[in-house]
Amino acid sequence: MSLDYIEIDIEDAILEVSAQNIVNRCYDSASLDNEFCPLISRNDNAASAQSGGLDFLRQVQLNFGAAVYEG
Repeated sequence: MSLDYIEIDIEDAILEVSAQNIVNRCYDSASLDNEFCPLISRNDNAASAQSGGLDFLRQVQLNFGAAVYEG
């Protein structure tokens, strides 16, 4: 029998939010008025073939206060 257990606690954690998480959190929230949607910029040039598409996504680091991993 083998038993492995890991517990890692990190306080005052500053983590980078992935680009996909930013998009998911913006559009999956109850409202588009949240802290993730301002990080996304869309192409507003109506003459462009990519009009309305994403043209910039600002990836930031956030202070989560703590990160906990248990295994």
